[in-house]
Amino acid sequence: MRNPKVLSALRDEITRKLNAAAALGVNVLIELAQSGPPQVRLSAAKELVDRGFGPVVSRTANLHAVSATSVETLLDQLEDAEAKGYPLEEGGG
Repeated sequence: MRNPKVLSALRDEITRKLNAAAALGVNVLIELAQSGPPQVRLSAAKELVDRGFGPVVSRTANLHAVSATSVETLLDQLEDAEAKGYPLEEGGG
């Protein structure tokens, strides 16, 4: 299983299947949000919003997270991410 061509083909196939499954899952959530019982519709709608925009975090939680992290720590994390080649968003969100 160390053949690069085989590994690449497997990775491509797995990615294709996961993308198809994710699309199917989103379609199911949309159907449930449109036609399920009220509690199911609410849960499906929350899941769709969380997947589209990320989970809603309270302002208090944000303040605690920011105040617990120093500027130096944030700069170190940024440098680590850049060194690892992670793409960084421009414009701050």
